[in-house]
Amino acid sequence: MKDYNRVIDFIKEIEKLKNVTRTAWTSEGKQESVAEHSWRLAVFSLLLAEYFPYADMAKILGICLVHDCGEIYEGDVSAKFETDPEGKLNREERALITLTNKLSDKQRERVFSLWKEYSEAVSQEAKLVKALDKMETIIQHNQGLNPVGFDYKFNLNYGADYAGFNENIKALRKIIDRDTAQMCVKSSNQNFAEIILRELELKDLEDYLYWNHPSHEFHKFNGPYFEKNNEEELIKEIDEMRVLLLNGHKNVLTNQKIIADKDTDELIGRVNWYWKSKDTLWMEVGIVIFNEKYWGHGIGYKALKMWINEIFDQRHELVRIGVSTWSGNEWMIKLAEKLGMKREAVYRKARIVDNKYYDSVSYGILREEWQ
Repeated sequence: MKDYNRVIDFIKEIEKLKNVTRTAWTSEGKQESVAEHSWRLAVFSLLLAEYFPYADMAKILGICLVHDCGEIYEGDVSAKFETDPEGKLNREERALITLTNKLSDKQRERVFSLWKEYSEAVSQEAKLVKALDKMETIIQHNQGLNPVGFDYKFNLNYGADYAGFNENIKALRKIIDRDTAQMCVKSSNQNFAEIILRELELKDLEDYLYWNHPSHEFHKFNGPYFEKNNEEELIKEIDEMRVLLLNGHKNVLTNQKIIADKDTDELIGRVNWYWKSKDTLWMEVGIVIFNEKYWGHGIGYKALKMWINEIFDQRHELVRIGVSTWSGNEWMIKLAEKLGMKREAVYRKARIVDNKYYDSVSYGILREEWQ
């Protein structure tokens, strides 16, 4: 019975690994935990059992499950920024001593021996887990919704040496490296550094009509806040704009500006502002990025920062600017937080999208907080 209690205490303690995050993001933009990584690494290893018939699969799975337990107290450090591998190993060993101090001698030895075997990477089992550990990380990087400027190129060499011990592993690594190379090209080709905010012009109308068609992907992130115009309504709106522009009007998009590529002048998206409460000078801003090829490369951050700067510069009476979004729009939530906005309110199950409830989320920043 005494050992049962020790096991339960240990299981409670390693729950912390569910909250220790890694430098990796899921396909929905959630930062990955150490526990999630270890789970998928174990599944990855299990599926390759047929290629390693003489390996001890129980040992392999055990190594997968404990290999990062030493990160429980001080967290994970990205390989890109790790400058002291030996120091990291010593810290993890000390953490493991603390973590396992309530286990029986036999249980403690089992955990330690698996962790040490992984660290030394001498046995066939440890070599396999080492190689797959790096590959699982790279797969996650390639499929994740990563921050702006994510360095895919680093992964082309990351852990590559560990894959050389076996032809099957080399073949797997080759496929993953090919995917990584594609991400490098995609990231490089879509690094649109220079943008401008400007008024809509006559030459933009056809592109503006095209991008505002309700079939485009960005409309789904408007969620519950804006109705999609049908094609007939859009054409009517464009015709009215054309008349205004031909008659010399400049600001045909009320309280809005176009985001355009500075070099090509291509339409990228638009920013807007509106009164939440004009009486109290409570203004909110919004943004959409039309073309998916511009997503995930910092355009939204640059554009909204420029827009807020412009508004604060021109409207000295404003004391705050806010953003309203919904819990299904992770991109907008991340953008508001990156801009330094504070989460000020959450209205639970206040919005409905596709017959599903979501929270309404409000962010804001005061003039004196704006950098």
